[in-house]
Formats: sequence, structure tokens, C-alpha cells
Amino acid sequence: MFKKTAAALFLGAALTLSMGVYAEEADSKTSFEDVGMNISIPDLSATEGFIEPYPFGAIDSDHHAYVMLFAYEGMPKDQAKELLYSTDLTEEQSKEVEEKQFFLAPVIATESDFDAAVEALQALADEMVVDKDRAEKIGEADGYTFYSAPLVSDEYLSRIDETFAKEYKELESTLIEAEKNADFYAPVDSVKGLVGQKLSFTTTDTAGNTVTSEELFSKNKVTMVNCWGLWCPNCTSEMAELGDLHREYQEKGGGVVGLEFEDTKDEETYKEAADFMKENNADFPNVVMPKELEKTIEGYPTSYFVDSEGTILSVPIVGAMTSFYGPIMDGLLEGEESDPAGKPISMDNSVPVVYTVTVSDENGPVEEVSVQLCSESACTMKETDEDGVAKLEGTAGTDYEVHIVDVPEGYAEDDTVYHFEDGTSLEIKLEKEN
Repeated sequence: MFKKTAAALFLGAALTLSMGVYAEEADSKTSFEDVGMNISIPDLSATEGFIEPYPFGAIDSDHHAYVMLFAYEGMPKDQAKELLYSTDLTEEQSKEVEEKQFFLAPVIATESDFDAAVEALQALADEMVVDKDRAEKIGEADGYTFYSAPLVSDEYLSRIDETFAKEYKELESTLIEAEKNADFYAPVDSVKGLVGQKLSFTTTDTAGNTVTSEELFSKNKVTMVNCWGLWCPNCTSEMAELGDLHREYQEKGGGVVGLEFEDTKDEETYKEAADFMKENNADFPNVVMPKELEKTIEGYPTSYFVDSEGTILSVPIVGAMTSFYGPIMDGLLEGEESDPAGKPISMDNSVPVVYTVTVSDENGPVEEVSVQLCSESACTMKETDEDGVAKLEGTAGTDYEVHIVDVPEGYAEDDTVYHFEDGTSLEIKLEKEN
């Protein structure tokens, strides 16, 4: 159903609440900041099929259009959950999930042309075709126009049972009415907001020598800053090409700098990294990820493009997207104020899920704990809020590891590797330092 790229991307999609919470808050409005809307969600607790609100966020590469979706699985709820959260599906089961999965009642928020936003939405998935005859403008706020944009669903409805097809139509109608009564504001886009900010830090190289960002960036007119780690297959797979890119652009005023993040920060690990880079002919500067930046990177690899003073020039790329790097570097070296390429947007054929990690101590919730969610190919990271909660985006049916990367002062470090044993919630207790 969905188009795929070579890398798994985690930025740009975030579920925020479980269905049980929606039932409790049916009479109030829930805020979806990634899209810029407060909406009264209907009570979904009694649905026949499985449904999840899905604020995907940016759908175009320059972050001018955003979408709110509702994922619907046209099969009994218990069956859907069992399949979606299984990490060992047969080919037949995977096909069944894919055939019975669709979206209903998207809301598109766009700063630009509606037709262009619709094209960007369809680029996410072949079947995501907007029914323009039913599309309707439903609001404006802060330079954005919001549209209710139902999808052409005839083919989908023909392949699910009559009970679920009827429910889909009823839910779509209900959600469209709720969308018309929503409150709107500018989508909150932390990625887009990075453009124009300055990267400034002091760290060390992997041999322990002090290095500043000024030293690293002043050597080039434009520097690609690649955040990576040995544990990240997508990061290591592009290392040789990054070495080629660095050498190619040195004569043109460009270059690459690596910021390396490792869970184990010791001499042996950094020596292994140096040997790996040497084997791959990656001869660009590589330094230890500054502590203050660890919490800001939500997916690996992430690449920033900065000028000689460290000012971020374009929307960061998340994922190993080697075909994008050269064209972006060329445009920025030619003096473009901001590169439009941005991060590639992709979806896969798994239902999006938020994995909730709650961290507490003997007295209650602990905030500002950096929590990392890792699959076999990539990691995403968030910090716990005042309720001790970190919500990390992933996909159903994936076997994730959870790591506590950083704890507030006064707490003992926690090196345990946690797993979600049942469902998508995990509770972790921290110990105070002795």
C-alpha cells in the first residue's frame, strides 16, 4: 500500500493518546500540535474495527503542508491488535493487515497551494487519493489554510466486510463534522524551526582533545554535520559515501563533520569508530556528540547543513539519504538562502504507534530523563515531561529496545535494556544515587 524509501524515518509522525483516553475526554478538545488543531474526538471505545488518530505532520519536503489522519483497520478490534503488535507475522497475515488498513477523513493544513499539498499527500501512499468533490475548506490560522479532505475509498470498502465498510462511512461522516468544529493554529514544527538557529558547542574528538564548533565550521563555507553512531546500521551504511562527499567538496568550499553518539562512551568504543572510519576511507573530522545536543536528535542519522558560523541553512535530513546530500550542498554553495529539499517524507505499511515510557522514583514522576527507543535499524529519543512520560513514535509489530540515556542530577545511571513485554506501555523506576 505504501511507498517506501531506503531508510526508516521517525520524525514527522506522532500519535499522542490511547483510545481509552479519547473515551474519557470525548466532550473536550484534544490538541494535535503536529497539525495545528484542537478537535473533539468522538468516543472510539465501542468501534467494531481498530482505529487510531494519526497526526503525521509535515508531508512535503519544505514543510509547508501537514496532515492529520485516522488509521482504520477493517477487522475485529481484538484480531487487529493481535496482528498489529505481533513481531512474527506470516506473509499471509501481513497481506491481510495491509489489505484491510486504510485512512479516513484527513485534515490538510497548508501554507501554499492546496493541489500541491494533495499531491504531497498522495506521494505518501498510492491509495491516498483525495476526493476533491468532497474536500472543503474548514479554517484559517496564522497563514495556514485547513481543509477536510476525505479519500476516495470505493476500492477499500469493496475488500472489507460489510459491517466494517458501514462503520467506516459512519466514522468518516462523524469525523468530518468534528473537523469542521475544530480550532486551528500554526502547526508546531520543531524541525522547520531549526532553520536559522546556530549550532555552537565545545566537545572533544574521539582521542579526547578539546574541539569547538567554530574550529570545525570556519574551515568550510558550508558543512554537512552528520549525527551518527556505530550501533546504527543506516549510519554506518553511508559512511564510505560521506567520505567521498567530503573529498569531492573540499575544493568547492564544502565538507563533512561527524558528531558521534554512543551509549558506551569509552576509549575502546571510540577506537572502534576511528578504525571503522579508516576502513571506509571516511577522512572527515569526527567528534563526540556534545551533551547538550544529545536530547535534540530524535532520529539517526540526522544531517544538518550549516554555514561557516554554524547557522543552520536548511531543514535537517533524517535518514541515510545519500542522493540528497550533493544537490543540497551545491545549492547552498551557490548562495541559496535556504535549501528546499528538506527531509524526504515516507511511510511504511505498518500502523503507526506511540510507545509510552513512564519514569518515576519512590516519590513520583521524574522529568527530564532522556529515553531512547531502538529498533534494529534506527533509534529515536525523547525526554520525559513533568508527568514523567516520554512518547516515542514507532510502528506496530516492531521489537524495540528502550534505553535510559541520561538522568537528572542525583539519580543513578540505568544501563538496563528494557522491552515492551505487553502492549505499548512501559514503566521504569529510577534509583537515587547513594
